[in-house]
Amino acid sequence: MIFRNAPKSSGYCANSGKTQLFLVLLGFLIGQLPWWWSAPDVDCAGPGTSRPGDSTRSNQQVAASVRASPSECLPPMFPDRKLGIVWHVVEKDHAKVPKRFSDWRTFIPCNLSCGYPRPDLVFWFNRRLDDHPAIADALKSYVDAMDPAVRACFDQVLFLSAGLTESEDTYVKNEWHEGVKINSSIPLTQGPNLMFQRMLDSPELRARYEYVFALDAEVAPLRSFWLDKVFLESNTPAKFWMKGSVQRMSHEYFAAKSFPLMIEKRFHLNGNALYRLDDDFSALVKRLRATRGEYPYDYLLQDYLTNATEWVNVQEVLHYFVYADFIQNRKSDPRLNRQRRADFLARYPNTFLEHR
Repeated sequence: MIFRNAPKSSGYCANSGKTQLFLVLLGFLIGQLPWWWSAPDVDCAGPGTSRPGDSTRSNQQVAASVRASPSECLPPMFPDRKLGIVWHVVEKDHAKVPKRFSDWRTFIPCNLSCGYPRPDLVFWFNRRLDDHPAIADALKSYVDAMDPAVRACFDQVLFLSAGLTESEDTYVKNEWHEGVKINSSIPLTQGPNLMFQRMLDSPELRARYEYVFALDAEVAPLRSFWLDKVFLESNTPAKFWMKGSVQRMSHEYFAAKSFPLMIEKRFHLNGNALYRLDDDFSALVKRLRATRGEYPYDYLLQDYLTNATEWVNVQEVLHYFVYADFIQNRKSDPRLNRQRRADFLARYPNTFLEHR
């Protein structure tokens, strides 16, 4: 991977007006410059951004592109570490891709002038794409129609398959756990679990990435330059296995839910998160699936981390699970989603993505 240094501007953008005035006065005093001379315009936006006159970009997009990056172009600690954005796509959800691409057009993913290595965008399909040519063609058409400013934020676009069979790809509602009735929204999810497990073990993904950001169609951006933020969150010296959001809920919503798993849910890390493609982590997920059943993999991890009988093992790996707020999981409590957007952004300046 070649790290692209941020190109230098042709002038002093922050003080271009003062610079121009100084040159005009200097020229007048020394008689070398006529008084009507003005300094040339300086492009403060940086490469990869468009001007208000561009027909392909809205004023909102232009404003998003030229704003100073919230990351302030912080230098990455590992500039050669490639990130994969792995979008988990199932048959019934592929038609949601254009809506998210539209959101990305509104909230431009990256500030190209920062010069960060561009992540790859990977569509991770649950079945075999070769057996579903219509969906494969649809995904490729969505990418072909992607706004050029959005496409420029990604390096390669890959179409890979988890290759689940019909018998493997199961998702069954379940209301009982060890003889105790639990919330029926916690199903048996062999299909999604296998899809996740095969992502961790994929030779194609491991050959390219150490860390991936796994997301589905319910993850939406809240600010521009969210891709830069995800990259920087992955680009840390401390190794982690999973980095994501707790399950956000109001006090009233939490108190109203009385099913047995609610207390442990306080420590739940939502599955839309950053992951390390790691042998030990993959082995843990596989063991939990085999010993605890095919409950959603993020719930299996939650149960493991809060299970007192596992503490002798958990204490050795707990630091590999990182709670962060670059993404917020706010799906469970609809009342939180009614919070005014301006108030939300002011309250959570470090949050760039939302799981709705």
